[in-house]
Amino acid sequence: MVVRVVQATPEDAEAITRLRVLGMANDPLWKASMGDASIDDQLKCIGAGVQARVGIRKELGTSQILKVVDEEGNLLGFTGVEIPKSLNDEEKARIKAETNGHPLPGENKALAEFFEIYFEPLLRKHGYDPTKHFKRLGLMVSIDHQRKGLGRILTVKANEIADEKGAATYVEAGPKAAALFRAEGFEELERLDINLEKFGAEGGTASMYIMKRDPQKRTQ
Repeated sequence: MVVRVVQATPEDAEAITRLRVLGMANDPLWKASMGDASIDDQLKCIGAGVQARVGIRKELGTSQILKVVDEEGNLLGFTGVEIPKSLNDEEKARIKAETNGHPLPGENKALAEFFEIYFEPLLRKHGYDPTKHFKRLGLMVSIDHQRKGLGRILTVKANEIADEKGAATYVEAGPKAAALFRAEGFEELERLDINLEKFGAEGGTASMYIMKRDPQKRTQ
């Protein structure tokens, strides 16, 4: 099968959102985070974020989504990349206007607050600076095309983008994705084990890894 990696456009937002939401449906941490939210509400909420990343954030140069497609252009997988850049107040206001107003009814608010309060400081503790470093956001391959190396293809492309800029890349990854990232040059900085029962959810303990990859010199 011949595949290629290209940048996603606003027209891809719906398909990317569905792949993300439905592909994560059985992940313990995702299920705990979604709480009682319906699939329709998840699609609306997550879709707003995806639309911003292929729309206003892409326009401002702070984000892009890479998609891997087959010969017919069918979506097989995707990954998000946050691009280092300083934004002025007007640009921040434009992004906020596009992304606000899409709450997720029924979500696990305690777990959502935990991520918001804990993870950004945790990344910064390990040196992450959104004006200097790349950050990966999500890596998803459709069920029918897993174990074909597509996740690696997306990761290699994202690494090349960071290498061209000479900047490090950070990522928050679950166990399966973390294994791929290790194989592609990421170093584990910290492991966080989350007891989901403390947040009123089932699923036992879920692990997240904070990882970093330093830029590699390009060979001629």
